[in-house]
Amino acid sequence: MTSTRVQLWCAWSGPAFIVLFFSGMLVASLLPPPEPDWTAQRTAEFWRSDPDLKRLGLSLMMASTTFLAPFGVAIFLQLRRIPGAIAPAYTALAGAAVGMVAVVVPTIMMLSIALRPERDPEITQALTDLAFIPFVVNWPPALVQALGLGVGVLMDRRREDPVLPRWLGYYALWTGFLFLPGTLLVFFLDGVWAWNGILSFWLVAVLFGMFQLVVFVQVRAAILRAAATPTPAEPAPEAVPA
Repeated sequence: MTSTRVQLWCAWSGPAFIVLFFSGMLVASLLPPPEPDWTAQRTAEFWRSDPDLKRLGLSLMMASTTFLAPFGVAIFLQLRRIPGAIAPAYTALAGAAVGMVAVVVPTIMMLSIALRPERDPEITQALTDLAFIPFVVNWPPALVQALGLGVGVLMDRRREDPVLPRWLGYYALWTGFLFLPGTLLVFFLDGVWAWNGILSFWLVAVLFGMFQLVVFVQVRAAILRAAATPTPAEPAPEAVPA
């Protein structure tokens, strides 16, 4: 097993997360998500419908988060190859680590709802709010990771053979800031800004999925380029005088 192969496995964790996570959402009937303006009774009926499928889908979503850590490490290792980009590299790694927790916690909350869907509808509605607000408004760690990646890539001033292409740095920065609209969901129960709205949920979900896939393609290419580059021979040790 070589270092290059392990790094490639880490890079492939990015698309693996996307496939498993969104498959889990489909199985759990969370695409589209329950609407925040539903009555307590309607929200309870949603969770009581196909409870085993919801438990299975949510379990898949939670399992998918295990791929976030190795993918964050794959990004970190490429940023570390950029001269002077130590701080952005660790910033991106910290964002990836916290991002894993930011997905796991609300998913566990949803699993707790699915465990006893027959409970009082008012309690189910409160737990649904408690789970979906952090589930959608989890942009801080994603923004931190995007900023670390963007700044790190832009610190690479080499015109020829940079570790990662310069456009990826601008792409990461713009994508990070486009995660912010989800913040406004706490002011709306319906419309484009609600937690199931076009701007708060669908736009962020599409941007997040594309970001993972685009970064995966570039990180994988960087790993392969580094593996194909011959390593400079180490200087021979000086002879020790007798």
